[in-house]
Amino acid sequence: MWHGYLGIEDIALTAQERQTLIGWFKSLGRPQIEQPAHFCHWRVSLDGRAAIFEALFEEANITIKNVKARLAQIFGVDPATISHAVVHTQYGPTMTFNRSGDKLRMIQFGAPSACAWSTSGDAARAYVKANLAQWEPPL
Repeated sequence: MWHGYLGIEDIALTAQERQTLIGWFKSLGRPQIEQPAHFCHWRVSLDGRAAIFEALFEEANITIKNVKARLAQIFGVDPATISHAVVHTQYGPTMTFNRSGDKLRMIQFGAPSACAWSTSGDAARAYVKANLAQWEPPL
């Protein structure tokens, strides 16, 4: 189990694909809430095309393989037809999933297998701060 923050950015999903994917991410986290912070919490960007989730994640659910499988279900294709690229950014590993063009970017804030919840949260907050126009309305 990993308690941390994940982010997704819709690059070229339809509104229905995006809503299905966000619904799946919202379902991750602990169903039994012995610690309220372990329940899945989320924040959606102002344009609705990105979201950040905090939860106690079952690490097997957030692997590249499982995200590809979920995208394949949404697209109605074989998971083998979805490729990916990983780039390590200042916010953490960032995966871009591709099927006939880039479709989705997922950021695991911090380094999931090695970082503490606070480190992951710090990386998520730094990401929001660096992309403030996407997340906060102007004053």
